[in-house]
Amino acid sequence: MIMRMATAAALSLLLAGTALAQSPAPAPSDPPAATTAAPAAGSEAASATAEAEPTTADACIAAAASLGQSTEGKSFSEEKIEKLDQLFSRMETLCDGKQFSEAMAVAKDIKTVIDGD
Repeated sequence: MIMRMATAAALSLLLAGTALAQSPAPAPSDPPAATTAAPAAGSEAASATAEAEPTTADACIAAAASLGQSTEGKSFSEEKIEKLDQLFSRMETLCDGKQFSEAMAVAKDIKTVIDGD
């Protein structure tokens, strides 16, 4: 169980680190983005992020990171951990290649695996 939690945490850190490394620092004159809706929790946030197709690699990686965060606190079989690892790697590759539609299709697969537990 500890191994599963460590793997899920590592996946989250990997995706979050990649998203942070690729995102440019905001210019000092940029106003903070205002949100009108209350933030969703857990897989609802991942679902909302995965449904809107990103238009940049940074947004795509952020969607993957959001999905990775939705795995926190859940335990998966070794088979599902391997499957999620493969899917997250594929999604990251597609995001880097600016193939956003394909990446969002993989995001749906990831969500299916996560929710199937």
